[in-house]
Amino acid sequence: MNYLIGYLIISLILMVIFVETNKEVLYKQYLDLEKEYKRKPSNGWFNFYIFTHFLKSPFLCPMIFLLILGNGGKIIE
Repeated sequence: MNYLIGYLIISLILMVIFVETNKEVLYKQYLDLEKEYKRKPSNGWFNFYIFTHFLKSPFLCPMIFLLILGNGGKIIE
């Protein structure tokens, strides 16, 4: 149980680093998503979009760790 809690905490910390370094790219991806569904962008839905990233953080933690090691955590476009 201690390992699981530690892993969850580490994955959340890595996700915070990932979101902070890729704010612009995530916002652009959100705008593309809203354009695809022909909806008006709103701050509430953007917050929900970021929240879903945090929910996925335990699954994405190994990939984010490798991304941080490889190029500082920036998404390559």
